[in-house]
Amino acid sequence: MRRVNIEHGNEVVGADAGDGSPVRLQFLGGGRMAAALLGGLIETGWCQTSDVHVVEPDPVAQRRLVDTWSGLSVGDSPTAALGTVVAVKPGLAAAVLEHARTAGVGRVLSLAAGVTLGALEAVTEQGTPVVRSMPNTPALVGRGVAAISAGVDATENDMAW
Repeated sequence: MRRVNIEHGNEVVGADAGDGSPVRLQFLGGGRMAAALLGGLIETGWCQTSDVHVVEPDPVAQRRLVDTWSGLSVGDSPTAALGTVVAVKPGLAAAVLEHARTAGVGRVLSLAAGVTLGALEAVTEQGTPVVRSMPNTPALVGRGVAAISAGVDATENDMAW
């Protein structure tokens, strides 16, 4: 598996940042909703760009992400992560998450509309906390709200995360 920091052209080989530890947060998908959430997390200080890896196969979207957030790790392969946000089209969600599971996804937050908790839990390791969220369109500009639902193994801490 290869992960590339596009801005600096540095290639990192392996399932982590090179020191054996998982990244704090991974986004599966780098579209508008993922970018809105990522921007909010960085703006509020919840994380820094160096804490995040975005899995995005489209080179144009990859460039947009690194142009927006200097130092952001972007690549086409998942990496080990403490938490993973599923932010892809609903029809791709289960397959993309199943693929990421092999790298280690930690807890999971899904933004994929209409994808059930059961479908997500079916492709994760048993015991993985899964939370489903459905933000509304104003979330794209930091003015939205979101409904959230806990999976079988999600705790209050997972919901607060």
